[in-house]
Amino acid sequence: MKSQLSILNPATVGPTPVSPTLTSSTPATITLKPAAVQREVQNLLNSGALQDFNWPADQIRKNASDLLESWKIAQAGMQQTISPITYIQLKDEKRKHYKSVLESTTTTNLDAFTVIISAAEHHSIVDDHGVILGYQCRIPQTLLATLSASSSQLPCTRVDAGICGQYPTHHYAVWKEYASKPHLSSEYKKDLPASANWCELNRALFTYLSNTLWCISPQTYAKYSHAR
Repeated sequence: MKSQLSILNPATVGPTPVSPTLTSSTPATITLKPAAVQREVQNLLNSGALQDFNWPADQIRKNASDLLESWKIAQAGMQQTISPITYIQLKDEKRKHYKSVLESTTTTNLDAFTVIISAAEHHSIVDDHGVILGYQCRIPQTLLATLSASSSQLPCTRVDAGICGQYPTHHYAVWKEYASKPHLSSEYKKDLPASANWCELNRALFTYLSNTLWCISPQTYAKYSHAR
C-alpha cells in the first residue's frame, strides 16, 4: 500500500486561472462514518477502477478502504469553490462558446478572473450538485524537475499550439480509437530514441497523474481505461 500512497504527497505548481463567476472558497470538511466509507468502497468496486491494482480478491475491499482513508487524509483542509454553472450546463455550452471564451482571455481584463493560488491544500471546484468541475493539487517537485530536464533534451519542434497558445508541443501517444489495434503516434516514432527515453524518464509522473485521477474521479479513470 505504501508504494501506491506515496505518490499523493504534494509539491509545487503554479496558480490556476478559472472562471470569474465563481463564488468565494470555503474549507471543505471531509469526515466519513463507517457506513459512508463502505458505500464509497463499494462505489470504487462497482466503477471497475480498482482492476489496475491487481490485488488478491480477498484483500480488495480492505486495501480500497485503506487507500480511500489515505486520500481523505491528503485532502485535509481542502478548499472548495461553488460554481453557479452546473456540469450539465457546461457540457451543453462547451461546443457553442469555446471560441468566445478563448477570445475573452485576450480581450478581457484578466484581473477580473478568479485565481486559485497553489497551496499545500487541495482545491476543488464543484457545482450545486457536488459534481467536480475542476481540481487542483500539487505535483511533487522532483517529478516536475525531471519533466523539465528531460523535455529540454527532446528534438526541436515548431512553437505553435494553435488556439491554445504559442509553445512547443510533442504528441507522444498510443492511438486506438480509430484502429483495430493500438499504434504509436508518428511523432513518437520520428523522434526515437529521444521520445522513448523521455517517456521512460517520466514514468513516475504518469503513474502519479493516473493514480491521482483514480482518487479524484474513479468513474472517469475507469471510463478511459479501455484505451489500453
